[in-house]
Amino acid sequence: MIKAKNVTKHLILLALLSQAQAFAQNESAKIFTEGLSSTLKTAGFKNVGLELGADYGALDSRTDKGSVYQTKMNLELEAEVVENIDFNFSGGFSYQSGNSSSQEAERVKTYKPKFTYDYGYFDLRPLSFVKISAGALDNSTKRQYISPFINGGTSFIGAREVIATKVGNFYLRLQATQAKPQNAILRETFNIDDSGDPQFFSESADISYLTKALRIGGAVGSYRYKKLSGDLANKDYYWGNSVSIGTPIDQSLYLYDFTGIFANAGIEIALGDNSLKLSGSYIKNTESVVPDDKNTGYSYRADFKTNMGDKKITLSALAFENQADTAPAFYRGGIFSNDYKGYAVGFELETQKGFSTEFNYINRTVLGNLDSAYLIDGYSDEQVYTISLRKEYDIL
Repeated sequence: MIKAKNVTKHLILLALLSQAQAFAQNESAKIFTEGLSSTLKTAGFKNVGLELGADYGALDSRTDKGSVYQTKMNLELEAEVVENIDFNFSGGFSYQSGNSSSQEAERVKTYKPKFTYDYGYFDLRPLSFVKISAGALDNSTKRQYISPFINGGTSFIGAREVIATKVGNFYLRLQATQAKPQNAILRETFNIDDSGDPQFFSESADISYLTKALRIGGAVGSYRYKKLSGDLANKDYYWGNSVSIGTPIDQSLYLYDFTGIFANAGIEIALGDNSLKLSGSYIKNTESVVPDDKNTGYSYRADFKTNMGDKKITLSALAFENQADTAPAFYRGGIFSNDYKGYAVGFELETQKGFSTEFNYINRTVLGNLDSAYLIDGYSDEQVYTISLRKEYDIL
């Protein structure tokens, strides 16, 4: 049950969000923003953005049910520390309240106010075409070389080396990542638990062709997870991976290692004032002992954007399948749950002032991995509904 005082807090924050667009148009606010931008530039900041948001989500299935209300504030920035070294950060505060119930305790989610960290790392540019990043890396799927099936949306502590060049309208990039993913007990921080010493490695090459009317891009790469802990394996037993449960639970073991290949591709075409984007992702665990019905994942997506007066409308549709043992379920930050296939549809309305409203529906069907909690009826087919409100401020 959501307490009345929690609802009141959310309503206050929603009211503030609803006034954000009017505030942005206020002349005094514009003067303040211009002055702040000038001060930030003088201090070495290159980009600063602020986002206010409110979300509601509901999950319905035979074995799991839940809902969550969330209001949040997120700050994203890039600043020059010294010559050729920049600091990048994205994080903020999220106020959550909700409820969750499941037949399995390991699948119950808790909601509470918390600080959130998307990433926080330093960039070193020893040469114009070389960039070395170190810290809590940005694993956003907006980056062409990040797979949504492997680690998309989950920051890792580590280092990343990128070599990039441009030839005409072609952009070429080589990338390598070495990281120490956080462990199960301290998932919401940048720290690493003592149980186990998880390691992650990835290498990729990608190419893009960009013009005003056409964008084409693709990436291929490899990935490896090493030294994953028993605590992590125990958790992932309940989220679709094949696991042998140990006694005690920190002696649990994944039945298969996670080494494989991935590919991402997309094309976006301008159609007058409209645009159409088609994209897809593929992953395969290439360990020879992994059964063929557990080692593959793929997704296909279409986004159509059109203008309606001063507003932009985006319609999206997605289909996917993610078999049980493509990668550890714990580190996957998107909707592609292991041991599921499904589809999603979405609608987004965005104004020129950076205010957007988004609706999404997700339908997932279990594939049926008998080496996971599915064997004990631990999870089932599910539907997810989400509503989001966003207001973005480009301060600099």
